[in-house]
Amino acid sequence: LSMRNKKKRFAFFYLLLRRSNPFNILFFGIIFNQPRLTLIIYTAFYVLEFFRKLYSQLNALHHLDKELNLKP
Repeated sequence: LSMRNKKKRFAFFYLLLRRSNPFNILFFGIIFNQPRLTLIIYTAFYVLEFFRKLYSQLNALHHLDKELNLKP
C-alpha cells in the first residue's frame, strides 16, 4: 500500500512527509533543531493515515458482507 495520493492538491503534502524523500519535514525539523515538533506532526499524520486505512478496509468488508448475504 502506498501513502502517495493521486490528487494534485495533496501530492505536495505527501511528498514532504515521505521518509524516503531527502528534503522532507523530518530533515528540516532536525536542521532547525525542532525534533519534538516534527515528531508530533509525523505522529498525528500517521495516526490519521492508520484510521483512514482501517476505515476503508472495514467499509470494503462491510460491503462485501452485504453482497455475499444477498445472494441465495
